[in-house]
Amino acid sequence: MSVRDVKGYYASLGVSPDADADTIRRAYRSKVKQLHPDSGGASADADAFQTVNAAYTVLRDPERRAAYDDLNATIDQAEKEKQRQREAQAAAAAAAAAKTRARSSRAKTTAHDTKPGPEPPPKAQAKPQTGEAKPSPVFAAVHCDRCGRIPAQPRYLIFEQVIGMIWRSRRTEIAGAFCRRCADITAVKASLITWLLGWWSIVPFGPYRAIRAIVRNLAGGMRPPERNARLLARQARAFYGMGRSDIAGTLAMQAYAMKPDPEVRRIIELTDAVRKPLRLKDRWQLGGWGFLVQAMPIGLIIALVIVETAALGAWVARNGASWLEATTSSESPAPPMTVADHATMPDAEADLRFVMVESAKVREGPDESLAVVATVRQGDTVEVVGDVVAGGWVPVKTTDGLWGHLPADVLTPGKAARFAWCRDGVGPRPATGSIFAQAATGDHRLAIVNRGATDAVVKLRDPGEHTVLTVFVRSNSKVEVERVPDGAYAVDYATGTGFSPRCGIFVDEMEAWRYPDALTFGPAAPPADRRVPRQMALGDAGPAGSPRPLSPERFTVD
Repeated sequence: MSVRDVKGYYASLGVSPDADADTIRRAYRSKVKQLHPDSGGASADADAFQTVNAAYTVLRDPERRAAYDDLNATIDQAEKEKQRQREAQAAAAAAAAAKTRARSSRAKTTAHDTKPGPEPPPKAQAKPQTGEAKPSPVFAAVHCDRCGRIPAQPRYLIFEQVIGMIWRSRRTEIAGAFCRRCADITAVKASLITWLLGWWSIVPFGPYRAIRAIVRNLAGGMRPPERNARLLARQARAFYGMGRSDIAGTLAMQAYAMKPDPEVRRIIELTDAVRKPLRLKDRWQLGGWGFLVQAMPIGLIIALVIVETAALGAWVARNGASWLEATTSSESPAPPMTVADHATMPDAEADLRFVMVESAKVREGPDESLAVVATVRQGDTVEVVGDVVAGGWVPVKTTDGLWGHLPADVLTPGKAARFAWCRDGVGPRPATGSIFAQAATGDHRLAIVNRGATDAVVKLRDPGEHTVLTVFVRSNSKVEVERVPDGAYAVDYATGTGFSPRCGIFVDEMEAWRYPDALTFGPAAPPADRRVPRQMALGDAGPAGSPRPLSPERFTVD
């Protein structure tokens, strides 16, 4: 390495030409404290202060320092070449003078002298062999700005670090020539600070800058091609001067690939003439421990999103149907509503009325001679959809969705009136196993257990929501229902006190529930299996899932 200091930059800072970046920085700070004109000290000197600033401006920048070292090395080499030429000229002049003196001495020799001594041969001079490469000037090697070592494949890199400061964000560039190990350490440190502090900025550029900095650092930093080409060319010259032409050739080829340059091409030709280039492992490929450490937070975020998405998907698969039903239904699913609540609630927008006679026929129009659409019984609910027409008929809609006309005098308005009518129908407490409705029969059996403190009524409904079976189970009791038909049935049950067979409800403390999944009795089951009853415990999770709240009014619809 050259010891020349053409402009005195190293001398002004008091450091040697091979000092690392930290040493130069510390020396500069020390000189500034001594020489600053405002310090008031005895050593304050404005001119020296400017010289120190100029020196530090060059030496703190890796590229400008490398150019300055090249200049020193070139001048050193030129001086050495001139010195060699002067020495060669002096040697040639001395040889010529000696030859002249020898000839003069021979001319004065007498004839009787014996055979004259042979003329001393001229001093042999080494001649360059054909094709021998002329040595290249010696250049200072590039050191890593962090550890001070001389890497075979340095790179000039720029890393970013972002710190959010609420109302603004501060972006810092960390640039320099690095070996691979120090580049990874610098990138990890910058990314870690950005991960922790880069988001705390109200303005939108804070998070954007943080993300951009993390991505750039993850990719290995920004690598200006032109600067790296000059850096590698300088390192190639340095290794050539050290006698490692094999490494120099490889570095020169890397520099030429980044930016073609005739001088770099000459280095490649010189090294090829001396020694074949050494194949170096590319130490700057994407990956390594630094990449993994920086990517770890991103991996954690992706894993968290996957876990949460899977959990959401599982919840939707398990509860999606009931949740959709609860959100789209006009009925409130929780807390469960009682019959008394319905009695005191105001009427909905629809005009609901109740049949007060034993039975009545719903006809196509307001005339006894028209066809019968449906037959309603005492306690049934219908919706009045129009005004009273001639003859005292009103247009209605049944709970089955059928449209027709009924005489207005068979209907009574208001839920309170119906509730009073239902309460009047409360009779003796039914026995466990009492069946109030059974639309079909079969060969299957169903065992129902009621561990609750109140009585229960259980209904099996087909896919059309028609009640196939209604059975009563007292509190703390068990019943085995026989002759259950084939099919898939929704299971509803209600609990309470004061059961009214007239309306099929409990008039006090009534709560209703539905299992989300159907209970299936298959037609292909062998006779032996059909004799084994299906088990169901009210309130517990079972083959039909876990029960969910159902409005009492929905429960009463058959």
